[in-house]
Amino acid sequence: MRKIAFVNNGTEIKKVMIYDSGNGVYLFGYTTMLDCNCIWDEWYENLSDAEARCSEDFGLSPEEFIAIADPLDWCNHDYIMPVKIKGRELRKPEFDKWEILRDGKWQPFLPPYDETQDICAMTVNERLNMAGLLEEFKQAKHTDKAKARKILSAVNKGAKDF
Repeated sequence: MRKIAFVNNGTEIKKVMIYDSGNGVYLFGYTTMLDCNCIWDEWYENLSDAEARCSEDFGLSPEEFIAIADPLDWCNHDYIMPVKIKGRELRKPEFDKWEILRDGKWQPFLPPYDETQDICAMTVNERLNMAGLLEEFKQAKHTDKAKARKILSAVNKGAKDF
């Protein structure tokens, strides 16, 4: 289980992700809403401890989180989109080369995006893509309207914080 929330309490942290791996719970912190590597991570024995940290330090309630898909095998857990280090699955990682899964094929990927871009001038689809939530939104708009609205609200309200 993975879920994300966007932080609006004036701290440098703009997004957090919780990932329950089955062997503990990871909390990832980001200084941007963009889909990228986290700047820090913490490990907890259980979900309630990670959620308590988010409540105490970032003012987030469990209802503010958006459920997202678990990472694919060999993919980085802190990215929303399926992104991995090239060769990791072969146990020959090329740490300076990244790949992303697009249309069923692994393609070269250059992380992250230019954080100085004017996100406010982007279309909603561009914002969703930059946040790594485009596929989550596409699925949710057909199966979970409340989740789709939550995603749209997050990328529109938080555009100034990208």
